[in-house]
Amino acid sequence: CNPNPKMCMRKIKCLLIFIVCICVPQVYASDDVAGAWASLSIKKNFNHGLGLTFRGEYRAKENLTSTDVFFLRLTGSYKPCPYFSTALAYDFLGSPQKGGDYGALVLSPYLKQQHRILFDLQEMYKVGQWSFLFRQRFLSAYASPLTVAATDSLGQAAEASLPGAWTHILRLYPQVSYAIPNSRWAPYLGVE
Repeated sequence: CNPNPKMCMRKIKCLLIFIVCICVPQVYASDDVAGAWASLSIKKNFNHGLGLTFRGEYRAKENLTSTDVFFLRLTGSYKPCPYFSTALAYDFLGSPQKGGDYGALVLSPYLKQQHRILFDLQEMYKVGQWSFLFRQRFLSAYASPLTVAATDSLGQAAEASLPGAWTHILRLYPQVSYAIPNSRWAPYLGVE
């Protein structure tokens, strides 16, 4: 940044506007009125920028009346310098499904299970009280094959075999935060 504080703040404002403009098309309205997330993480840092984290998370939806997803994640991370890190993680994810039409059958509610591998690259930059972060995540998920209880068109009990399936996703996550001086608070804006 230029030693001139006004010029520096002007550049930061332009960067924030750019990030928001890129991310706004990804934001959409949800039918869920209220939801909540709860998570517990245990992290151990080792020498030379290595780290290991275990995390469990539970997410509720539909005005907190049902489970959206829950998962357990084991992550190994490496931070070779203050402005760059990388991580590799494994998730076991459970997601209750409502069931519904599946060809000529109507499925009963069931638990969808996924095994996910996540690979993260994260760049960080700090200017005074401001911090800028950009994470790129490649996610590869395998939904386990299931046999689900169902009913046929005559109302008779049946079973449906759901095949396993792979999904591959690239997620981008920009984040801007401001560390309030003489405070533990650092509000942030991030969009994924």
